[in-house]
Amino acid sequence: MTMTSLPTVLSDLIELALADLTKCEASPDYIVSMDDWWHWYDDDTNVCFVCLAGAVMAQTLGSDLTWAGCPSNWATQEKHLEALDRARSGRIDRALLCMADASPCPTDDYIKAIEAYLRLDMEDFKVEPYRTKTGTHRGVGFKRDMASLIDHLRSHNL
Repeated sequence: MTMTSLPTVLSDLIELALADLTKCEASPDYIVSMDDWWHWYDDDTNVCFVCLAGAVMAQTLGSDLTWAGCPSNWATQEKHLEALDRARSGRIDRALLCMADASPCPTDDYIKAIEAYLRLDMEDFKVEPYRTKTGTHRGVGFKRDMASLIDHLRSHNL
């Protein structure tokens, strides 16, 4: 399904991104690489590299396989996509600041929850890097940690 808006709550956005990442992993059209937003690999195979945010570009936002992109290509979703990049590396403070700047504007309650969380001055959340090995263990630690992050954020109403 292609949509034009993304969740305005970080935990919901990460949940959507993980579902999109799983779809990209299952497709022969994509190679997951956290070093590329969305990068067209090859004229002959139409294979694209995607990161966590790139998976959202590919699946939810419905990008074309023969196209390369970055968050600035989606003006109204740019901050959401940047938030995913910060979250995947454990930079929750930076991800939340991106979400606070996201359009459409988050609710006052969400902004207050972000402010309260930032006052906690917590260390970066530990997220295992995505491993590009093939097989059943590909990305398992990364996805486990991102699922824990979703739970952590929801415990703070984020």
